[in-house]
Amino acid sequence: MQCAVNEPLPKGDVAAALTRGEQTKADVLATQRLRVLSGPESAYPSPYTAPNVICASAV
Repeated sequence: MQCAVNEPLPKGDVAAALTRGEQTKADVLATQRLRVLSGPESAYPSPYTAPNVICASAV
């Protein structure tokens, strides 16, 4: 599975239909770097910084 955070999927990839559990896992894994950078004291995620994660199945 390939995920994009706050950007479109690579050309030709189609968004995958994920279960709620799969979407949660994808969100956590795809945003790990953002959480580390923002640190424990920030208000991340806020309505303004919440990421948009889109995933596509690896073919």
